[in-house]
Amino acid sequence: MPVLNKEIAWSAEKKYYASVATGIVNRRIRVMDSEDPNQLGYTMNGSIIYIAKAHELYKKLIDEEPRMFRFGISVHETLHQVFTNFLYLEETVLKLETDGYFLNIFDKKMFCTIANLIEDPAIENMAPQVIGGVALKALDFLIEKLDELSGRFDSACHRPFEELINALVQFGDLGILHGAFQFKTAEKTFLKIAPLFYAAINEPDNKKRIDMVKPIHKICRPLWRQYSDRLQKEMDTLLDSLLKRLNKTNPANSGTGSGRNGIENTDSLKNRKRRITIKKVSKEEYEKARNEQENNPQKDDGVSDIEILVCDETLPAETGLKAEGNHLDANTSDASMNTGVGESDENDAPD
Repeated sequence: MPVLNKEIAWSAEKKYYASVATGIVNRRIRVMDSEDPNQLGYTMNGSIIYIAKAHELYKKLIDEEPRMFRFGISVHETLHQVFTNFLYLEETVLKLETDGYFLNIFDKKMFCTIANLIEDPAIENMAPQVIGGVALKALDFLIEKLDELSGRFDSACHRPFEELINALVQFGDLGILHGAFQFKTAEKTFLKIAPLFYAAINEPDNKKRIDMVKPIHKICRPLWRQYSDRLQKEMDTLLDSLLKRLNKTNPANSGTGSGRNGIENTDSLKNRKRRITIKKVSKEEYEKARNEQENNPQKDDGVSDIEILVCDETLPAETGLKAEGNHLDANTSDASMNTGVGESDENDAPD
């Protein structure tokens, strides 16, 4: 196709995405070319959605898939316009900063990263409340294709916090983890926060979702607090690189407005898959499974999905977990995190 025709087609494509977004949000939304070649899409200035015209991932798609993929990106960013409370997130981060909660800039970045990891699946969960038809199909295609292309969550991780973020992205996207934890502290932290994370992504109140970030952040913090001051520059580089690879942006700088609340949708396809990932069991069943695991440790076959056992008696009822699965060593009631998390990752090399 001649260059001019390609430009005309791309312009028409963006206008279509803008018209769909405008109808969903009920105010004028513009769609423009992404200014960051590493980002598939993002939202800024309240009424502008940026979509990548070209991206490395598009080369892995065939026929009309790139167009459907880009449409899915546009729909995802539109959902941020509908449901995400950017204003409250900004106020929360500012208050925590004023109160001296953050250890340093990296600690603050991790808070915002966790907020985004919660917000992305949360808004996608509520998508059927505001969209349907081809727009919803495009969103589902985007989610499934990103999961398909993501590979193992434990690959190319230099630090435990990277592995944890990868795992949370997969857990949030489709509820299934592909791979096996190589860092023990990352695994222990994931098992600790999984019910809290699950509850947060199913919380329809956009302010409450943001309020649920801090408890998760505090549990995760030992993964980086012992070296983030000493290795601030390296950590920033690793985090930025990881977020670009995962196509995640910093929500604190991604838009304006207060959004609106949705309706809880725990029966979505993704949550049915999460219920395969996490299983609540009785204390007796939990102890039996843990003893069996200690006597006969499971080996990673490189193919099977990770599944988690959590003791029913130790979980807060509001998590709403009705899961099935088979992984071990999760005790979510102890917020003090006396599980070895926080040990120097120099002593936490991949198994």
